[in-house]
Amino acid sequence: DGDGIGDNADDDDDNDGIPDDEDDNSNDGQVVKPDFDGDGYPDDEDLDDDNDGVNDLDDVFPFDASESSNHDGDAVGDNADPDDDNDGVNDTIDAFPFNASEWNDNDGDGIGDNADDDDDNDGVADEVDDFPLDANFISDFDGDGTGDIVDLDDDNDGVPDIIDAFPFNASESLDTDGDGLGDNIDQDDDNDGFLDIFDKYPRYAGVPPGGTVAGGDDDDSSSGAEQSSDGSDSLTVDASDLIALLIISSIASITIVLGAQRIWSNTSEKKDEKIVESRDSEENMEVEV
Repeated sequence: DGDGIGDNADDDDDNDGIPDDEDDNSNDGQVVKPDFDGDGYPDDEDLDDDNDGVNDLDDVFPFDASESSNHDGDAVGDNADPDDDNDGVNDTIDAFPFNASEWNDNDGDGIGDNADDDDDNDGVADEVDDFPLDANFISDFDGDGTGDIVDLDDDNDGVPDIIDAFPFNASESLDTDGDGLGDNIDQDDDNDGFLDIFDKYPRYAGVPPGGTVAGGDDDDSSSGAEQSSDGSDSLTVDASDLIALLIISSIASITIVLGAQRIWSNTSEKKDEKIVESRDSEENMEVEV
């Protein structure tokens, strides 16, 4: 450019105002505008400076052909960003990489689990589903982690469901007379009219063949039960049971007598009060006369 500075030392060999390292034509003496993508269109006229197919107006990185968007605004383009929505879940395992409020879709219905009322799409709302992410199970009565449909003991009472009359009641497992009341709460397990506390065989209506039941006394002489002369079963009460009945009946009799005395006493007192009131009334009349 004849400016007295050798080209090796001159930063602008053609003296066009553009440093040589930015000037595509540093020796022709012409002013050349930057053309980032080298497509022949100056950047100030080029609608896509990095020639990445995204208009500069929509390109967050107009001079980076490898990036065009930055969803979470963290200065790292989405192509290079391992977590585009910055929700803490890597994009490779995020079902919704551009939605910071969702990252999983268990049933694949297009609705994120956070917004989905039925994550496993089994027809049961998550709030009442013991297994909200497993469509194979719904309830777990005893809370042991095994669904009821495969749990062999749903109430975890130690009695398998197949022989448990109350599979969902841990306090009951047997209903001898089939009246709907478990034996633990039923006061007459065999429904023979005798309360269990007075019944030698509380779970057998009458006397079992041989006079014994499982867990019963093998000695007929002490069982309190015997057969009648015609071979039919009959139930007798032994001495201890009789004493208990006598005590209970005595207490009941005493209670009745005391109650009657109390009623009689109250009645007598009221009669005496009426007599006194009557006399006082007659005396008052005489005084007035």
